[in-house]
Amino acid sequence: MTKKLILAIVILSLVFGTVFANEVTEPIGRHTITIDALQAMLSLAIWSIVDIYEEGGFILFTSLQYEFQIAERMSIAARFRYMQLYDILSLGGEAHFRFYPAGNVFFLDGMVGYSNLTMFNDTWNHYLTVGAKVGWRLHFGRGKGFILEPSIGYTAPFGLGNPQVEDFADGLFEWIARNYLVGGFNASICLGVRF
Repeated sequence: MTKKLILAIVILSLVFGTVFANEVTEPIGRHTITIDALQAMLSLAIWSIVDIYEEGGFILFTSLQYEFQIAERMSIAARFRYMQLYDILSLGGEAHFRFYPAGNVFFLDGMVGYSNLTMFNDTWNHYLTVGAKVGWRLHFGRGKGFILEPSIGYTAPFGLGNPQVEDFADGLFEWIARNYLVGGFNASICLGVRF
């Protein structure tokens, strides 16, 4: 009787041990690539409202980010931005540090970066950018797979160049550029894959 009980316990532990071991030890992806879908949707919305080709302009907002998980609750990332609104063009690169205080869902993000901006094909203005944001990562899959990542934050641009502001229109475009294309409050909804 005792041998049958021990044999049953061993068999059950082997069966349930392997079942639960597969769930627990499945590897979590350390690499994530995302694209900001909110910026792309904004570009499409402007395209649908304004006939930009007859006006001789071009509108495209996009950003691409690569993130590497260095520890269970920390990651580093590089983000590249391209934003063009008619004759205003902004290019940027950012380095991010993320902290996940509650596992791998909610995150705090700090960043430092460089952006440049040209208006009306004139001189390039250069900016140092510093910012922070908070966000929430939704996983579709166990450890690997698709992700949805809404976030909100603020980026402060510090001018390294000398912007040319001669009249009200130039001042308005400079304000739009500094507070949207280069810095200011920003919201994003990123779609990506974790592998």
